[in-house]
Amino acid sequence: MPEPTKLVHFFEIQVQDGPSRCRAERDSWEAKLQEHVIPDTRQRAIELTSGTKVVVVRVDDNERQMCIGRVIDGATGLQRGDWVTGRFRPVEPESKDDFFTRVTYVQFVDGVNAVGVIGGVGEHPSRTCVERVLNAINPLESGKNWVLEPITQPGQLERAKASRGFRKIEFRTRVRESDLFGAAIPDAGAVETLDMALERLAHSLGSPLRINVRIAVEKPADHPMSLGRLKSMLIESRNLLADSKKILIETTDALGSEIFNLIEHKMTATISLPEGEVTGGTLEEAVLMSLQNVCDARKNEVNALATQ
Repeated sequence: MPEPTKLVHFFEIQVQDGPSRCRAERDSWEAKLQEHVIPDTRQRAIELTSGTKVVVVRVDDNERQMCIGRVIDGATGLQRGDWVTGRFRPVEPESKDDFFTRVTYVQFVDGVNAVGVIGGVGEHPSRTCVERVLNAINPLESGKNWVLEPITQPGQLERAKASRGFRKIEFRTRVRESDLFGAAIPDAGAVETLDMALERLAHSLGSPLRINVRIAVEKPADHPMSLGRLKSMLIESRNLLADSKKILIETTDALGSEIFNLIEHKMTATISLPEGEVTGGTLEEAVLMSLQNVCDARKNEVNALATQ
């Protein structure tokens, strides 16, 4: 069974002024957050344009973290089951002060006008909620708003070329039928490129194709020459490198394996969740600690990408 994981998304905090967006100096977000959470919870509820309310809670012992809860009005649809009785019953608030939420966790990256965002367990993060909260706790002058811009990383093709060979490749692309009557078959001993193989496939089927492929060398230690050939098949495929929406490769050398993304992509980080039977509180602590660790560990990288 695969290890449970969650994805952290990184965004730069920018200013939108009409149709244009621009970068801004980092504000004192920690102080603004501290000021916001002083009033009573009901008084500081923030309403989205959809009418949904959100409530912000500052995380204890971390001034740069906050939890944003989207209030669920009415029935949640959740049911509590009982193994003994074999019955279900709706999950209800225990008192008039209780409410249910869908949670997004946020950490302001230290020294950078950026945030790391992750959804609660079983939830997707809400970018809209985070933007609304930023504007509520630190409003700008009329006509301007804080917005989140995904931080992107450049492709790692040049770094991948320096490796001795590829152990695994995964790509998603479109292939157009070749204008030729069939791509040329390489000479004996030569390595056929993936471009050639895919064009020949499209020609045989007589149709453009959408392709999602994963190729791995089985027992790579026993087939070192195959790693170099797989690398050549991909690196020499200009159409594939230019047209693909996704290309991931895994290399193996004396220091171990490394994964490269060859296409410009949004910056994310994967965190692991505790396995087995754990309480909701333990799970939340693990998510918040992992969010803090990954934001601290990638602070310099975020800073470089957000200021280039």
